[in-house]
Amino acid sequence: MTQAQYDQSMKQQQQTQIDNDPNALYADAMREERVANVLSQLDPSNLVDEIEHKLRGEKFNKDTEEWTKISDDGSGISEILIERYVSFLGSILTLHTTISNYSLSEINNRMRLIISYLKRDMSNHAEEYNLVDNYTERDRIGMIVLETTSSAFRRALDGAESRRMWGALKVDASLNPMNKKGVMDALKFW
Repeated sequence: MTQAQYDQSMKQQQQTQIDNDPNALYADAMREERVANVLSQLDPSNLVDEIEHKLRGEKFNKDTEEWTKISDDGSGISEILIERYVSFLGSILTLHTTISNYSLSEINNRMRLIISYLKRDMSNHAEEYNLVDNYTERDRIGMIVLETTSSAFRRALDGAESRRMWGALKVDASLNPMNKKGVMDALKFW
């Protein structure tokens, strides 16, 4: 038996022991759960539901754990606006956006397009949206949309969010007790 064959045999034997070890299976399941948890925390699509309530003029009551209307003066905005903007934001506030790699000029161009869309849409549909001469409400809606989209794009500036995410996952994997690397190797990124 050659040295290479012996090494291969030993690797297969170690892998068989790992595969049959319930602790290793548990560690793998925990690692997968941590990865899913990290991804869910980074996913901005979780904001869309919250933004829908904010567009309606509602706030979250931590005591009752319910959304309540801030003021009920009967001049609420149209459900059509809420549906359109939630749909619009749902297409931007995704994990795909935040883990992309956008340059500053790409982000600025996208933000200009969003601003242009908001101005045209709210002006062209002011009556339908119940926003005629209500520029304060237009500003509030615009700020909600612009702040959330800008934040998602800034997370993707030069691929920063992607690097942070993969770096965290790589450190997690290298600190795994099943891994035989040293402490210095665990601290290396990429």
